[in-house]
Amino acid sequence: MQNIIITAVHPGVWLKKNFIAPAGITVKQLSEETGLSDYLLGLIVEGEYTISEHAAQVLASKFGFDPAKVLAMQAEYDEAYKLAAAAQ
Repeated sequence: MQNIIITAVHPGVWLKKNFIAPAGITVKQLSEETGLSDYLLGLIVEGEYTISEHAAQVLASKFGFDPAKVLAMQAEYDEAYKLAAAAQ
């Protein structure tokens, strides 16, 4: 199977670049501060797992963004993935 190329940005990658890395914290620290699983957070920020509504709300509360933005990004990413996979 070939690699699937997706042009949409996974919300976890966006979170890592725009909030987590600039804050200078690790996934483990973020997990401890938010109560979210460090394993799942690690998968999310690497773009390997879907962000849930709960996680979006918790992270939005911590970093001060609209959780609807992250959920919309996830929906866009999921749709782009489906279209790219179907084109293969």
